[in-house]
Amino acid sequence: MNQTKNRRQAIQLWMMDNIRTRGFERGDDLHLDMIDPEWKVPTAWVAAGLEAFRMALKIRESVAPDFIVTLAYPLEGDEPRGVDFSTLDDLAAQFTRTPPSLYLSERGKEPWENVATNGVRGAKELLDCRALGVQEAKRCYFLETKLRDFPEWCRTVYIDG
Repeated sequence: MNQTKNRRQAIQLWMMDNIRTRGFERGDDLHLDMIDPEWKVPTAWVAAGLEAFRMALKIRESVAPDFIVTLAYPLEGDEPRGVDFSTLDDLAAQFTRTPPSLYLSERGKEPWENVATNGVRGAKELLDCRALGVQEAKRCYFLETKLRDFPEWCRTVYIDG
């Protein structure tokens, strides 16, 4: 019980600070391992990410009702591969060393929209949230982009609510 309370508190403090400092405009995020050190382990990232996302959705109702909460899972990939997963377990096999993170954004200014405008080339594909097992999500996207200032491709799954 205390662990859940500490996680909620970490998310709420981040969300309130993000709004106060307008961190959402810079894309300030909250990595899972900053919510709970136990969430540093990649094998925990699917369940931990969804737990943090669900907590953030509830907190957002009272703290930031006009904002969108997004969970981002960064994926490995040196070149474009498209959507080559069908479940969250398939997705977990492709995680980078960077823990998933939460974002807070204004409607219409979600993280994948910002990345897409800065990309040299890439693809954005709508995913079936229910097939991924995330019923409370409003939209799920896969984004694969090569950014102007970086040599490597970025592959990310975004879940928003």
